[in-house]
Order: sequence, then C-alpha cells, then structure tokens
Amino acid sequence: MSVEVILLENIHCLGKVGELKKVKPGYARNYLLRFGKARRATDENIATLEKELDVFKEQAANLQAQAEDLAAKLAELDLSIEVKSSGGGKLFGSVTAVDIVNFLEKRGIKLSKQQIILPEGRPIRVTGVHEIMVNLEGGVQAKLNLTVHTTKIDD
Repeated sequence: MSVEVILLENIHCLGKVGELKKVKPGYARNYLLRFGKARRATDENIATLEKELDVFKEQAANLQAQAEDLAAKLAELDLSIEVKSSGGGKLFGSVTAVDIVNFLEKRGIKLSKQQIILPEGRPIRVTGVHEIMVNLEGGVQAKLNLTVHTTKIDD
C-alpha cells in the first residue's frame, strides 16, 4: 500500500520539488506531511501544483545562481589560518570545519559546518595547503585551498 504525495522540497534519495511520488503511508504521515515537505496528491493539490510549479522553478533557478556566485567567490578567496605548532609541523590541536566557518563568517560568508568537507573527513592536523570542498545549494560544490601556517612555539 502506498500514498501519492507532491514534494514541496528537494529530498535526498526521493525526488525534487514538484514531483509526484508514491511513498509508504507512515513515511508520508510522520515525516513528509508533518514537516511540510510534501502535500497529498489530490486533484485540487495537483491543479494548484501546476500553477505553483513555475514559481518553484524560478526559486530553484535563483538558488542555483546564488550558489554558483558563491562558489566563484569562494574560489577567489585566499583562505589562510595561522595555528600553533611544534617544530615538525604538527599542530597543537587541529583545524576543524567550525574554524573554517568562523573564518569565512568574518569575511561575510555564512555557511554551516555540515557544508564543509575536510580532506579525509577528519580535522586538519598538519601544516601546508589542503583542498576543502564546500557543498552549496542545488548540488553545487566549491573548492577552497586552505593554507595552514604555523606560529612556532619554543620547546
């Protein structure tokens, strides 16, 4: 048994805005409908969807354009963080996604730590240049080069 719904948001592994999908009743009732991510696919809602679909597409195109602009802005940004380290280049601590988000926020770019993908999925613990990926709206990804400099501490 399944229920047909109209998606109001892009939902990973399910579909995009405006698509009709058949899902299990519990998933529809407990998640999609409850949190406003979908509507029941009645004749009235389908007619309303056809009118709203142009608005959804325009909003999605605007979000995509904003994400691409932000990706270009991030690519031009010189990301350099100075941290304390030992003589061998090992850091006292690490550079995390939160550190990168805070660094970008000071420059007027607001991201969440979930959007930052660190190399090897772990905090950075050595000096040098590291490639950071940033997930933006609409599947747009930006690449950042993070340079980790050291402030040497005498032993």
